[in-house]
Amino acid sequence: MGRSGKYVIAVIVIVVLLCLGYFSFAAFKNSVQYEPGNASLGATNTSPWTDPNSSSVFLSRDLGIAFQYGPGASAEATGTKVFVFAKGEQPENGQSVEVFKKDPSETLEKSIRRQILNGFSESCDIEIAQTNKYEGGNMTAEIVAPSSTDPNAPASANAAACNGAYAKTNGIRFFLYDTNHPTLFAFINAGQSAILSGEGQEPWQDTIHFIP
Repeated sequence: MGRSGKYVIAVIVIVVLLCLGYFSFAAFKNSVQYEPGNASLGATNTSPWTDPNSSSVFLSRDLGIAFQYGPGASAEATGTKVFVFAKGEQPENGQSVEVFKKDPSETLEKSIRRQILNGFSESCDIEIAQTNKYEGGNMTAEIVAPSSTDPNAPASANAAACNGAYAKTNGIRFFLYDTNHPTLFAFINAGQSAILSGEGQEPWQDTIHFIP
C-alpha cells in the first residue's frame, strides 16, 4: 500500500474516533446525576423534585426517565438500562430499570408481547393493573408463567417459558407505564431488598418519573 493509501486510512480512523467521542459526550450530557440539595442543572435539565433532601437524582433525557436514590447507592446507565446499586458493589449485581420504546397506537399488553414475549409460549399471561402507588406511572404489568404441575415447585418454576429475564418471580419485577407518555414504558427489577430513595423515604423505584 502506498503512502497516499495509508494517509487515507489514517484520516478515516481519526474521523471515526472523533464521531465516537462526540456521541459519547452527547449521551453523557443527557444523563446526569444531581447531588442532594442541587435539584436543577438548568432549564433543559430540571429535576421533577424541587427539594431532593437527602436523595440524589438520576435523570436521562435520552431514556426519558428520572428517579431518586439514597446516599448509600449509586446509579449507572448502560444502554437502555440503568443499574441502581449499593456503593462499592458491581452495577450488574444491583437493581435496575430498563426503558422500552412503544408505538403509541399499541396497547401496553401488545407492546410487551411483541418485544418481550415474541417466540415464547402463548400461555404466558400478562396481568395489567391501574395504580396510584408510583409517582410517575398509572399502570403496571406483570408477565405470569403457567403454574407448575408439581405442587412443591416454586411459583416461578416455569418462568423460563415466558422469558425468564422478565417473568414474575418472588422478587419485585414489573412493567411501569404512564398513559401521558405513550411512546415508552419501563421494566423494574428491584429484587427482594429495598434500596431507598433517601433517608426514611420510599424505595427508589417508587419515585420513577417519565419525562419529556
